[in-house]
Amino acid sequence: MERDMPVDRCVCLDVSFAELKEFAERTGCGLEGLSERFGCGRECRLCVPYLERMLQTGQTTFEPSDSQTSPENL
Repeated sequence: MERDMPVDRCVCLDVSFAELKEFAERTGCGLEGLSERFGCGRECRLCVPYLERMLQTGQTTFEPSDSQTSPENL
């Protein structure tokens, strides 16, 4: 049985959620600040629900089938 790879980054810009979390914690910025600084969430926008959850919970790795962050639920 093949498993999907975990989601741990903005794929468009190849920036890890761990790096984004560290920056957000250090600067106190939110999604808008991350988007301005790194560009995440401006291309395909598939990372936006993951970024929102990362900012809320501190989680930096997600299962693609996670119904709370799945892009299909936007």
